[in-house]
Amino acid sequence: MPLFRLEAQLAVLVVAVARAAAAPALQPLPADVVHSLAGALASSEIVLLELEPDGRVGQITLLGYAAAPPALVRQLVADPSLYPRYVRNLTRSDVEPRPDGSVLNRWRLSFPIGSFEGTDLVRPLPAAAGGVGPVEIRSLGEGKQGMFRWEFLPAPGGGTLVVSYGRYDPLDNFVLRALMRQNPELEAGFHVAGGLSLLRALLAQAERQAQQVGPCPARPSAGRLDLTPLLRRGTVAIVRTGSGGALTDVSIVERVAAPQELLLHLVRTPETWPRFLRSVSRLRVTRRLGDGIEFRMTVGSFLFDVVTDYRTLFTDSGADNLAIGGAMKGARFRWDLSGDGPSASVAVWRGNIRLGDTSALVRAMLRIEPSFEHGANLSIGLLSVRAMATYALQLLRSGRAAGM
Repeated sequence: MPLFRLEAQLAVLVVAVARAAAAPALQPLPADVVHSLAGALASSEIVLLELEPDGRVGQITLLGYAAAPPALVRQLVADPSLYPRYVRNLTRSDVEPRPDGSVLNRWRLSFPIGSFEGTDLVRPLPAAAGGVGPVEIRSLGEGKQGMFRWEFLPAPGGGTLVVSYGRYDPLDNFVLRALMRQNPELEAGFHVAGGLSLLRALLAQAERQAQQVGPCPARPSAGRLDLTPLLRRGTVAIVRTGSGGALTDVSIVERVAAPQELLLHLVRTPETWPRFLRSVSRLRVTRRLGDGIEFRMTVGSFLFDVVTDYRTLFTDSGADNLAIGGAMKGARFRWDLSGDGPSASVAVWRGNIRLGDTSALVRAMLRIEPSFEHGANLSIGLLSVRAMATYALQLLRSGRAAGM
């Protein structure tokens, strides 16, 4: 073998090993933690975001419930030839079975802002005792490191708890890259929007097919929701959707290493928000009330500025904000803060910004893919929580938090 060919092969091997080392393995949740979320998953999806220190996406975990048997749900993921039945905006899906039981899937998703395409290796894995096996999916191609693992756990009383663990490749789209340069956390929102769209479509298709066979099981009953195991790993989002598929609201929950009193001060003084929210270009207090405040906020976006008038009512645990005029009239978000020891808090942002009311262009995009609104609200909430938490820590380290 010529020396240069040997050197070339060694170089390819070194690059491949380096790439494998650069992509951390997915970290599943314990089965008992997933089962403890069954009641909440009956009426919402839960997202666990594990972000890198610079705010970019690490691992994203999506959880949902389907009133369908685990084997049925698994087959819809393990067999890419079934994807056109339920994946929205899928304009290409070529399937190539391989001798080892895995499948190559070449796909394309098309949207008004551009198309996304790729090649995935779909590998069904053996079943554990008493259950069905997971499905692993890996992105193939130059520079690709995306990896996903789908698990299908029997739910109490019937049905399936579906969990998708994923590490996503960077989005290759000019418009989205421009937006993410302004706010890196937006990348998580875009990935979650795509992941939620797929998850919710999968759950709906599984339930449609299950109904053709027989009656579906009763959905798990709601109980006390304990997010502590998830908060130890990252930021939690709870996405609530109405019966027609429209967004109800999104909650972002994060443990912050700052006392409740400091965070309470920040959420009740919107005039401080431009110091840490990069998207807020201007904010002017227009009226102070005995139990709240009114203000006009200008948010700078990639295409245009959005000006909205808000009224804030102070609550015992935070502040409730309602848009009373301007571009986003009707939008609402609230902060609820609770102490978690003497020097830490749990911060909850819950809201629906009602993006469909802002412009005809946005409404058209939401008709094409309703989950864009879910991801956009998640991005806004995540940006708000992360920015406030970072600013609070800066205040504490610099000593400027004293007296607030």
